[in-house]
Parts: sequence; C-alpha cells; structure tokens
Amino acid sequence: MTRTTHHHDTTSATAAERGPAVALWRTTRTAQRPDGPEPAELSYPLATRLLAIYTRRRDLILDTGHDPVFAAAAADLGRRYQTLPATTSDHEPDHDASAATPQGQMVIVTVPALSADAETAGEAVVRWWAELIRPAAAHLAAGGCLLLAAPTPRTGRRPSGRVVFPAATQAAVEAGLEPLHGILAVHDDTDDLPDRFIYYPSHGGIDTVIGTDLPTAGRLVYVLIAMAGAPRDAG
Repeated sequence: MTRTTHHHDTTSATAAERGPAVALWRTTRTAQRPDGPEPAELSYPLATRLLAIYTRRRDLILDTGHDPVFAAAAADLGRRYQTLPATTSDHEPDHDASAATPQGQMVIVTVPALSADAETAGEAVVRWWAELIRPAAAHLAAGGCLLLAAPTPRTGRRPSGRVVFPAATQAAVEAGLEPLHGILAVHDDTDDLPDRFIYYPSHGGIDTVIGTDLPTAGRLVYVLIAMAGAPRDAG
C-alpha cells in the first residue's frame, strides 16, 4: 500500500526564501527488491524512484562512488551506469581528464554521513559540499541532474532539514547548478507502516514530520536534485 499526500504553503514567503520544494519518501522492508543488494544508504525502491523520475531510458548515470543499489536500479530501468573517480575537496580532475569522461544525464555524489553537529558548521559545510559537487558537475550534460545524497547517522539525533536543505541548496548554487527538489528519503527497517510519499512546497514544512513520525532505526538520507543548464526537450 502506498500513500501520497500534498501539502500547500499558505505563507507569503517568496520561492527563493522557501527554497526548492521538498518531499518525504518513506519505504519499508517489504518494498526491498528480493534478490537485490543490501542498501548502504538509499533503499532499492527509493533509488529506483529517483532514477525513474529524473532520468530516461538509455541515459548515462555517473556515480562518484560505486553504489550497488543504484547500479541495480539503473540496470532494471534500462539506464547505463558508470563509476567516476571519487571527488574530494583537495583534488579536482584536470580539464583533459574531464573531457575524456562521457557526459552523463545524471551524476550521483554521496557525501560522508552528517551528524547533528553539522547544524553548527554552517558555511563550512556549504564550502565542503560545493567543493565536492563542482568537479562532479563538470561531467553533467546540459539539462542533466546532479543527485547529492547526504546520509545521517543510524542512531542518535539527526540534523534538521531546516539546516541541511538550505546548505545543500547553497552548495549547488555555488557549484553553478539550479536546485530543483529536496527529498528526505527514509527506509524503515520495520514493516509496520505503508510506503508514504508526502510533498511540501518548501524545506520548512518537512520538519513537521521529523521526530516521532520517523523511525529511530533505519536509513535516513537527505537528497537534493540540482540541474545543469537548460532542461532537455520533452522528446
């Protein structure tokens, strides 16, 4: 059973002040692909949903790491999947290396897990993420999407969406990308609740679901989708 809900914003804030629209995507253990790889962060159904929405059949997906869940989802959806050399804050590929790598319609960047301490880091987190995103974004085709995945600890207090989404948005802007959507991706290790997909018009609203409504055990990943250049045509 799947439930989709839309929340409407009644505040007078501008779109820029609200940030990109966000969503809560939550799946449970029963939604996992039976013969699929064990997810490190994003579950198979969440990875599949992301690729199905933001890429097309035969698109090239480039990953700065190697995530077997994304690789499996890409294969099942008829997308091509390729691993890029890892990008770090103290190294960027030279122009020749970048040019030799095919341009992808999606590039996946997974940053190290965030703790609640990240809430006080502020500009340092923005600079760090921008340095990770920038060399990866050089491999995006015009109209392609960068997927930034920011995991959180499995236990303990997790950083707030009111902090993570603005930081990720600013990092994408500094890397020359246009932020499109923020997603709080949750994979619950229980089977007690149906899959849920709840949409909010801004990052502020999503904090209303953080707390007792989210699992204390399981995977919680903040995802930002940002676009390079003009969108592709609809053909």
